[in-house]
Amino acid sequence: MHTKTVTGKSILLKNALVSILIIVFFAAIIIGYYRMLIAEKQDSIIRDGEISAKKAETEIDQYLATSIDAIRLTAYMTESMIDEHKSNEEILEYLSGQSVAVMNAVFINTTGIYALIDGEYLDGAGWIPDEDYVPTERPWYYKTIENNGEITTIEPYVDMQTGSVVMTLAKMLKDGKSVVALDVFLDRIQEIVEESDPSGETRQQIILDDQNMIIAHTDRSEVGNVFGAEPGTLDAACLEQLNLADRDHYEFKYQGSQYIVYQVKMLNGLRCLSIEDASVMFRPLRVLLAVTFVVMLLIVSILGVILYQSGKRAVVAEQLNSQLSSAVEIYHSVQDLNIPAGTFTNIRINDDRITGVLSSNHANAQDGLFDVLNHFVEPMSREEVLRFADLSTLNERLRDRRSIAKEFLSTENHWFRGRFIVSERTPDGRILHVLWLVEDIDTEKRQRDQLLETVTKMNEQMSSVANIYFSMYDIDLANDMLQELRTSVGEESGSDSDHIEHAQTVMYAMMDETSHEQSRNAIHSFIDLSTLSERMKNTNTITEEFLNSKDVWCRTRFVISKRDMDGTIGHVLWLVEGIDEEKRRRDSLIDMSERAIAASEAKSSFLSNMSHEIRTPINAVLGMNEMILRESDDKTSSPIPKASERQATPCWVSSTIFSTSQKSKQAKWKSFRSITIFPLF
Repeated sequence: MHTKTVTGKSILLKNALVSILIIVFFAAIIIGYYRMLIAEKQDSIIRDGEISAKKAETEIDQYLATSIDAIRLTAYMTESMIDEHKSNEEILEYLSGQSVAVMNAVFINTTGIYALIDGEYLDGAGWIPDEDYVPTERPWYYKTIENNGEITTIEPYVDMQTGSVVMTLAKMLKDGKSVVALDVFLDRIQEIVEESDPSGETRQQIILDDQNMIIAHTDRSEVGNVFGAEPGTLDAACLEQLNLADRDHYEFKYQGSQYIVYQVKMLNGLRCLSIEDASVMFRPLRVLLAVTFVVMLLIVSILGVILYQSGKRAVVAEQLNSQLSSAVEIYHSVQDLNIPAGTFTNIRINDDRITGVLSSNHANAQDGLFDVLNHFVEPMSREEVLRFADLSTLNERLRDRRSIAKEFLSTENHWFRGRFIVSERTPDGRILHVLWLVEDIDTEKRQRDQLLETVTKMNEQMSSVANIYFSMYDIDLANDMLQELRTSVGEESGSDSDHIEHAQTVMYAMMDETSHEQSRNAIHSFIDLSTLSERMKNTNTITEEFLNSKDVWCRTRFVISKRDMDGTIGHVLWLVEGIDEEKRRRDSLIDMSERAIAASEAKSSFLSNMSHEIRTPINAVLGMNEMILRESDDKTSSPIPKASERQATPCWVSSTIFSTSQKSKQAKWKSFRSITIFPLF
């Protein structure tokens, strides 16, 4: 009996001990699982904050990058116009055209581009400020000047023209006193912030500038305030931890609640913060822990298995969903195609029309794909896109590749990109599963086409100017380097041609080989780079004519392409053009002029000498005649001719010839093309 009691107690003790061990075991499992859930929830919050912040960053950067590119291009072109001494009226005309182009074709959320050039305010949108408006006292001007040439972001303000809250992007020009600026409406940035977290229940999405000014906030009333300026607030605690943290995310406690912050740095000193109240997210887990411990005393084993299995599935599902959602977020639609079976599975569709087409009893993947493309691809390129979507040729086209893509235009004049990605193959390389993804690329495509058109037009314009030159070189005077831009008519080297060192030596060698011996000394002096800065101190171009080795006249020219602020020449263009016909025509005209001058001088000399030789004997004869008449007693002799009759005497003729020769000498310099040879008598 005693033995049985001891055995029973031992069994009871053993059972109790086993029960305690089981309870401790499952309690440890539950506590460990709870901590795992907490850690996983923290990772999920950080991951969601990262996704939300980076999504907002991407959209805002794309939004601001367009305006930044626009202000950089405008600043560059304005500097070029200032260098070319264009008037403010011409610069205003350019700003007006650029404003229209930016608003209509690139960036509609702006009032236009304006600038302060040489003390004069120029507004590309045509806005005329009030008389008390002083541009130099406006933040967009003096803060940009203080920023020393970098693109400056000015804190938000209410625009006088539109009444909207805007942020200004501005850039100082290289003259150190002119500024070009562009106003960007913040309405779209606010919409991006609100769209990044539609619920907004526990997460705050905030965009800050470099002065901690709130650019956008899930709470619109906070826009324009200074983040963390009021001590003792949640924002102040967050800002304090933000200044101390050296990572992109951190945690802190405020008034008993735990917060998780994820930050992303963006263009021009902007920051995107995603602040999550983790305590609210953890509260259901704490309740679950308490309930679990109560129920565990009754069904510890069953509950442990259920929680473990459900938690395991939840973790796996969340990981898969997170990975898949981050990958397919950018796509319009995603389907998994089973090639051998000819079936498909919809993973993501953002267009109800596609869902309607695919739900029309399409059991076959190829038929469904063709039907969707027939509905949505514009007719001109439909046949080509259908060939691309032919599943029967996928194995051949994707034999050595994982992905192929095709761009196409929809019936609504919208650009998309279709892509096949192999997700599973057989051991022999045949495709089992492939993903069909459609991506919206309308903005990217149109910007790319517009950029290509602009570049092509610029290249055509530059080529038409360069066609008159035999060769073109860019010379870096500071580094003594030479880059070949053009070697002969119709051949261009492009912008990526090699840079040649020892530019001066190479230039001498080229000219020694191509120039005539009689022009060599003069051309050596002209291409001497050591004296180029002095010779071009007050001019942008100099020229020299020379005879090449083929007896063809050429003209070489230096043109300044870059000059520093202190006047030092950084780069020059060295150009050579053929002027043989022009030179020979000019020499012919000079020869004709010189021969005309010589003929005129010979005629004048002849007339002068002849009149002198004739007048002397005639004067003697006339004197003898007058003496005979005075001494003669014959009253019937003819009287002395009257003054009116003397004009017909030989003396008058000789005087006239002499006068004509003098006038001819004076007139010969007036025009080489109007020389007249007078008759002698």
